[in-house]
Amino acid sequence: MKKIPYMSEEIQNQFWPLYEAKLEKNSRKTYWGDIKSFVQIVEKDFLDITREDVNRFYKYHTQEKPIKLATLQKKYRELSAFSDFICENIADLLGSDATFENYFADRLAELNAQVKMAKGHIPTIREMDKILNLAAKKNIMHYTIFSLIYRCAVKPTEIIKMVAADFFSTPDGHYLKIGEKKSERVIPLPDDITAILEQYNAARDKHATYYFYQDTYKKINERTLERLVQEYSIEAGISPITMYGIRDASLGLMHACGATSASIARDSGLTEMGVERYKDLIPAYTLRESAIDLVRIRILPFGKEN
Repeated sequence: MKKIPYMSEEIQNQFWPLYEAKLEKNSRKTYWGDIKSFVQIVEKDFLDITREDVNRFYKYHTQEKPIKLATLQKKYRELSAFSDFICENIADLLGSDATFENYFADRLAELNAQVKMAKGHIPTIREMDKILNLAAKKNIMHYTIFSLIYRCAVKPTEIIKMVAADFFSTPDGHYLKIGEKKSERVIPLPDDITAILEQYNAARDKHATYYFYQDTYKKINERTLERLVQEYSIEAGISPITMYGIRDASLGLMHACGATSASIARDSGLTEMGVERYKDLIPAYTLRESAIDLVRIRILPFGKEN
């Protein structure tokens, strides 16, 4: 492997190869890229970093070259995990006198709280009932958007780019092809979503280029989607939520209903490690409370109340 500036032999040739073997193949490049980026920004080997270096990295990505908060959270999560690995293995690899501390953990906890606040409240099953019931009475397009995100964990950014040709059927069922070429995935559509899509297809204007659109056929955008869900949450009398909050609820519900991390990752476009954080997002008692009317986890056709 080519020598990397500010990277010690120990990190590059001892710790990293062992840690890399523990990661999924499609995660390795991202982790290694973040480690290299970190040492080059702070101009110091990973084994020599201090809390000040970790704070310097935070300042760099929030002030000098800002990135999205969720992206920064992901970087800190990966760097913290690698730091934990070093802590666990440093004595075996470098001797009993060698020490290392994970300085990323405290900042990661702060970022987790900031991202959670930025995303807004994650709706419960009953709160989503209220949103869906309102949309069912008001607008078939809104109802379809909420349903696809909540039932299929479709990303808001994917909703925006969706076209009619993304949906297709085979003798085995109905599907949605989504994502960029390198991360393209095919989602099997549940029967309840298929029924809603049939209603929406009958109502939507076929002249529109995109599957979801504004009144002037213009492409719908993320800001419009966020304003939309804010309006519905206010009308429903619940804490403010976002489209990503609905998707988080969807991923948490998949876990709570017994779906494996592998199957959730396949359908959501996340890595298995990425979907692990949605475990226990929907507490088991929430499902028990709704057990008497599990129809809540099935979305009814437009015009009928859940």
